[in-house]
Amino acid sequence: MERYPEVPSIYTHGIPLYRFWLDGAIDIPDEIWGPLMAPNVFSEVLIPILMGGEWDYPYHEVRDLIPEYHQRMGPSKLIWGSDMPNVERHCMYPQSLTYLRDYCDFISSRDMEMICGGNIVALFGS
Repeated sequence: MERYPEVPSIYTHGIPLYRFWLDGAIDIPDEIWGPLMAPNVFSEVLIPILMGGEWDYPYHEVRDLIPEYHQRMGPSKLIWGSDMPNVERHCMYPQSLTYLRDYCDFISSRDMEMICGGNIVALFGS
């Protein structure tokens, strides 16, 4: 990311939450967030594939984490992903989107449009 700052990178699957989940809470150290702050790095938001084996839809456990993603990285660096068809091990395909779109009402509709497709279109073109 430093050597080729003009090359955008997507951190697929996002932060491996299971590594930071202890006693029912997720505590992600600043060392993990640091590289994600680079201007050319985007992060996929993919909770069902990461934690669907442990948590049930609509993934209430991430209600405090998604605001942290949104605040730290901003909506222009977040990218929703489903990891279809693998996500169907944990939830139905529509649920891989609705846990975010329908249950994160603190995200404005404009920001949600960016996260759920707009950022990818801007990154790769239409």
